[in-house]
This record gives sequence, structure tokens and C-alpha cells, in this order.
Amino acid sequence: MLNSFHQYPFVRLLLPLIAGIAVASIGGRASLPPGYVLASLIVVIALALLSWRYLNWRKRWIFGCGLFLAIMMCGYELTRLKTEKLHNTFFGKCYQFGDLWTARLTEPIQEKDNSNKAVVMVTGINKKGRWVTTRGKAIVYFWKDTLSSALRYGDCLMLNAKLSNVKPPYNPWQFDYQNYLANKGVYHQAFAYRQSWQRLKSGEGSPLYAFAYRLRDKFLRIFEQNGIRDKEYAVGSALILGYTDKLDADLMKEYSGSGAMHILSVSGLHVGVIYLVLNYLLFFMNKRRSTRIIKELMLFACIWYYALLTGLSPAVLRATTMFSFVIMGNILNRHANIYNSLAASAFFLLLVNPWFITDVGFQLSYLAVAGIAMLQRNIYNLWLPENRLLDQIWQLIAVSIAAQMTTFPLSLFYFHQFPNYFLITNLIAIPLSSLVIYSGMLVLLTSPIAWLSHFFSHLMVWLLTALNFTVKYIEELPFAMFQHIFISRVEMFLCYLIIFSLIVYFRVFQKVYFRLALAGLFVLVISFFVRTVQQTNQQKFIVYSVKKSSAFDFIDGKQHLFLTDTSLFSDDKALSFNIQNNWFALGLRKHYALPVSDHQQLTIGHIFKKGHFVQLGNQRFVVIDPSFHKVAIPCKLKVNYLIISHSPELKISDLLHQYDPGMLIFDSSNPLYKIKKWQQQCQYLGLPSYSVPESGAFVKDI
Repeated sequence: MLNSFHQYPFVRLLLPLIAGIAVASIGGRASLPPGYVLASLIVVIALALLSWRYLNWRKRWIFGCGLFLAIMMCGYELTRLKTEKLHNTFFGKCYQFGDLWTARLTEPIQEKDNSNKAVVMVTGINKKGRWVTTRGKAIVYFWKDTLSSALRYGDCLMLNAKLSNVKPPYNPWQFDYQNYLANKGVYHQAFAYRQSWQRLKSGEGSPLYAFAYRLRDKFLRIFEQNGIRDKEYAVGSALILGYTDKLDADLMKEYSGSGAMHILSVSGLHVGVIYLVLNYLLFFMNKRRSTRIIKELMLFACIWYYALLTGLSPAVLRATTMFSFVIMGNILNRHANIYNSLAASAFFLLLVNPWFITDVGFQLSYLAVAGIAMLQRNIYNLWLPENRLLDQIWQLIAVSIAAQMTTFPLSLFYFHQFPNYFLITNLIAIPLSSLVIYSGMLVLLTSPIAWLSHFFSHLMVWLLTALNFTVKYIEELPFAMFQHIFISRVEMFLCYLIIFSLIVYFRVFQKVYFRLALAGLFVLVISFFVRTVQQTNQQKFIVYSVKKSSAFDFIDGKQHLFLTDTSLFSDDKALSFNIQNNWFALGLRKHYALPVSDHQQLTIGHIFKKGHFVQLGNQRFVVIDPSFHKVAIPCKLKVNYLIISHSPELKISDLLHQYDPGMLIFDSSNPLYKIKKWQQQCQYLGLPSYSVPESGAFVKDI
């Protein structure tokens, strides 16, 4: 591959396309004027063609550079065209609070704990009695009842619900849900009570999508009718049909902790099983070229329909597109090169939607397949067992190691953990999950024959029970996972520089690649060292923004005192979403957590706490809650920060009888109307103040 790069045209085309998309996405989705881009593109192509025609072969690199720039500019402009909010008809440019609007459901309803969630296309805004045609997607959370649960893909609605911008992260290192949705073309959300919406008509979506969703619902009902319930239903429907609404937090934690999370996402494994099963069943069509072509076309249609049925996720699209190239190669009697097929599938998918590049599943699936293509054979050749069973096991181990080697830096960056027993998990879970897919297909195919379908459903439940038990058992083993790992984006790229430099070195044995890997390793070690020194010497005070809760961090080096509400202690989801990523980033190892109401005295490094009073270094803090009472004292206590928590009944002037504060901080446990009243009093008294629910977390380096 490396000595004959010209043999892989799609690899050469993909790189500048990704570069153009990256420039457009990093640039805040801004764009150059279309005319400027078009004129520049014409000039670049003209210069490239002239260099090809008139320059000698040693200077043909000028043509290559010109072509690279041309494709890069195409990627840039394509990203602009696929960015909804840049279009003149984007609804966000004309919508105002109070406007009626119409929308069409673009996906089936997703059932949440307290609401029904739908992604909709906003098709019109009513401006003073005149309907304006618009475009752009939004998320609507419906009041959970039988009416909203009955909504289907393609339903058209009229709504009088407030469309608001998706909020940015309010805490340091919190998951950026705003950016996550923006990459999917969603910038607004709304909550619709029953009285604020009505259904106008149904069946306005794509007939193909509508049929696929109806068929998926029918298949889900078949599983239910055959007595598949609870965890088995949740995992089985996710494995076979890509339906993930029933997966709860505990299941996700077990599969993630054991290294089997990829099984729950319909991807290459599942599409491959479908392809192999159908290819085997249609073996009788291999006798003639004409029937073989018909068979390949049938396989092509089936795998794409399965991709449609499971929701067309980026991972499914990647696998389906790759198998499509294999099928085309079979039709043309040509062997498809894995690298070219991989690059070609990515190239065409990014032409359809350049924002796929930001999808974590898309990134992980391509890196995994690239790792398998580059490393699996070399790893397998380290040992060639003669026993057939050992050979099959060793092949699976080689695949798992190869995929893990090229995906672990990205996994560490996004998920901050590494499953130590991923080899054991894959050795058991992948064969079991494949058998689950086979048995599930048999349940569906034999559904007209009730007793036979019921028999296969028992087999499917038994396999799912074994799969869930295995995953849970491995996840609960000692040292099952390295957690709390933090690497920055730059460090992630340095890891990939080292990995791919070493891969190239062991292919071509040129010292420059080994030196490049050593240079990357040196910079990576320096980065880790600098961050460790910073973390050891850090002192910070943070008031987190957690809805209707108090949460304060007093940080001294790698230990900290965390004060919060008792209810937040037991809410792992809220802690994980709002706070824990910041703990990982700061390298906090020793956690001392107490309820805000706990008045015990303790000392942790340079942190001293007594009652409502906390001192960190030379900074003094006092938490004011409903237990505060106005008391006349001869000498006021000078403090740096007064933190107002849980809506005490007081005036700011009451506090000044006892304290001489440098700043007042109002945390998220206070209602906004009270915060605004207190801030007006602060302004009158000339005191600086900070509202956490409005401005986000308060972070102070000490």
C-alpha cells in the first residue's frame, strides 16, 4: 500500500475532502461567498490542468497540489451547503416567540422517562397571519400521554410551543450537547404540552422510510408476542433491529465496562452476518453468470434495506457501502482492495453528508476496520496454530487486538475509560451475539408458524440471557476497567501519530517513520508531565451549574472537598453528565464528598471546613442557606465569597451585618426570580455578584 499509493485513488481523494470539511467545521460553520469559492475553484483546476499539460513529469506534483486544493475547496463548500442554519429559509432566522409553526416528524417517537422525544422538520412559521415556508430541524419533547405516544414518522403538526436555542455546556468539560446536536443539523428545541399542539395530517414522509419503520414496529411486536421481555428484549431489539429506546443506564454501563458496547450498535458485524446468511441461502444461483448477477443485486437490495430498517446510522452506512463495493466487484469479476473500498465508502458518505465526520460511531468504525486491514494479518502470523478450534480463536483475538489498537486513543478521548478484559469479552460476546442475530432472524422468518417461531424465541432468550450474564460478570470482575483517564485532543492526535508511524515503519523499515514515532512519544510525555505538574499545584474553587441543586468543589492539588445536596449523591447520571468529566480533566484522585448541610469540622491539605465556613489557601468562603439568621455582632467577618444556596428568606443588606464579602454567588438551587431580585440589591449596594443558573459554573483559580 505504502509503496504504491497511486493504486488507491479514493485514498488520495478522501484526504483533501476531509481537510476541506475540517476547515469548514473548525471555522464555526462560516463560509466564503459562493461566487468567490466557485471562481477560486475554476482558477485552481485551470492551473492544475495547465501544469499537467505543459510541465515535465518531475513537476507534475504541481498538478497534484492543484487537485488537492480543488477537492479541499469542494469539501469546504459542500459542508457549507449541508449546514442548515446558513440557508436563507432556515426557520431560526424568522421565528419569534409566540409564532405558530408547523413541523413534520422525521423519525419515530423515542420514549423517554418523562416525555416523548421527536426530531422534526420545521416546515412553516406563521408571521402575522401569513405562512412562511421554512426548513431546519428541531427536537420537540412532548408531554408523555397516549396522544403523543401515538405519533408516527411523517405526521404533520401545528404547534404553539416556544422554540429555544439548545443550551451550551454550563460546566467545565461537560458534554457539549449543543455542539453534538449542531453536527446533526439541530439548533433548537421545544417542550410541547398537550394543549400546545395538534396533528394536521399523517403519511407525509418518505414512503420507503415509512414502510421500513412500520416493518420494524411489526418485528418488535413479534418479539413481544413471543414472550421476549425486559433486558432480553432491550438487547435483542438493539442487536437485530437497531432499536435502542429500551436500553437503560445499567445495561449500557455493563456493556461499556466489559468492552462489548460495539455489539449494541448495529454496524459491520451485523451487516456482515446478514450478507453471509443471504449469500449462503442463495448458493444455488451461482451456477450461471446471469443468475449470479441477479443474486448479487438481490444481496445489494437486502443489505441496503436492512440498513434502512435499522435507522441508517453512520456505522451501518459505512458497512453497507463497503459491502456494496464488494458486491460490485463480484459483478465485475474484480477483487476489491480493502483500503480503496474503505476510502471509497467514506468518500461517498461524506459527499452525502459531510457532518458524518463528526459522528463518534463513524470515526470508531472506520478506524476499527482500518486497524483490522493493516494489522490483523501481521498479528495472526505471529502464531499459526494447527488445531482448527485454536486457529479460529486466534483469528478472533487478532481481529480484536488490531481493532483495539487503532480505536483506543479515540475511546480514551471520548469515554475516559479502557476495558481491560476486551479480549475475553469478544471471545464470548461476538459468537453469542452472532447466534442471537441468527436466532432472531429465524423468529421473524417463521412468525407465520406460531409454534416454530415460539421455539426459536426460547432459543433467542436463552442466548440473550447468556450474553447479558457474561457481560455483567466480566464487568464486575476486579480491575475490569481503567477509569478516569483523560487525554486532550492534541494528545489523542499524538497517539495516532505514534501508532501509524510505527505501522508504516514496520511495513517499509525506513528510519524516518521510527524517528517520527519517537518525536511524537517525546512530545506526548512532555504534555503528560506538564499537566501532572499543573494538577499537583492547582487550587480551584468551582460552583457547578446543576439544575435545582447545590454543588461546590474546593480543590487542592489532586484532592478535593465536594459539597452537594444529598439527592445529587445518588444521581449517577447527573454527576456523570455535569461534573465527573471535569474531575478527570483535573486529575482528581482523592474525593471527600459531604452534604452541604453537614456541619462537621475537617481539614484536607490546605482546605479547612467548619460548619458553613470553608477556607482554601488564603480564600474564605461561607455558604448561606435557609438556616441563616440575622445576628448583630461587634466585628464583621471578612470573606472572599458568599454562596447563596437553597433560596433563604433574606435581604442582601441582612448579610452585611455579619459579613464583609468580596463577591456574592447565587447557585442553581435558587429560583431565577429571587436571583434577579438579589442582584438588583447587590447593584444598589455596589457588590459584585454572579448567577450560576444564568451564566454557568463559577470557576476561580486561587
